[in-house]
Amino acid sequence: MRLAPALSAAVAVAILGTAPAFADDDRWIEAYRTMSLQEPAPPAPKPAAPPAAPAAQEGPGEPFAQSFEVAVHFGMAAFSSEFEADPEFAAGVSVRFALPWFSKTVVSLDEASIGMFIDFTFSSISRDIPTLKEQDGTLIFFTVGLDFDAYKDETWVIRPQLGLQYGNFGGVTDLDNGIALLLGVEVGIRLSDQFRLFVNPQVGIGEDMVFFLPLGVGISF
Repeated sequence: MRLAPALSAAVAVAILGTAPAFADDDRWIEAYRTMSLQEPAPPAPKPAAPPAAPAAQEGPGEPFAQSFEVAVHFGMAAFSSEFEADPEFAAGVSVRFALPWFSKTVVSLDEASIGMFIDFTFSSISRDIPTLKEQDGTLIFFTVGLDFDAYKDETWVIRPQLGLQYGNFGGVTDLDNGIALLLGVEVGIRLSDQFRLFVNPQVGIGEDMVFFLPLGVGISF
C-alpha cells in the first residue's frame, strides 16, 4: 500500500511531461488544416512569345487563258466592186479563249471579258474579167484578233472583234496577197453548257474589201 502513492505520483509526472508534446502536435495539426483550406497559388505566367512576323500574302495569279472554244462555220464571202467577182461559199474553223490575266491585271476589268480568237477561212473567187490570165483561185484567210464581251448573260453574248487578217488569193491575176484590218461582231446564243450557235459578220479592209457572213456552232471545253 505504500507503493501506491509513489506510483500515482510517477504517472502524474509522466502525464504532465507529455502534455507539452501533445500541445505541440495540436499546433502542427491546426497549421496543416489551415494550409489545406487555402487555395493553391496560381503558377507564374510565362512570358509572352514575340508576335510572329505576318507572312507575305500574294493574291492568286490570274491564268493567261481559259474557257477554250472550237468552232466550225459555213457561210458566204463577198467582194467589193473592184474585184468584179460574185459572192462565193466560205467555210472555216476557229479557236477562241478568254484572257483573264490581260482582262483583269492589265486592263483592270472585273471579268475576263477580253478574249483572243484565231480563224482559218477558205473560199474561192472567179473574176469577171476575160482579159486576165488567171481569173479563178482558191482563197485562204488567216486571222488573229481580240474580242470583247460587250453583252453577256446565260443565253446571249455579243462580241465586237478587231484583228489582223492575212489573205492569200491563190495566184489570181491582179490580186496581191497581204495583210488587212478585220472588223466584226459575233452574236451568239447558248444552246447548252457546251454548245452555242452564232452569226459573225466581218469585213477585211485592205486595198479592197472582203465581206464574210458565217453561221457556226461552237463547242466549249
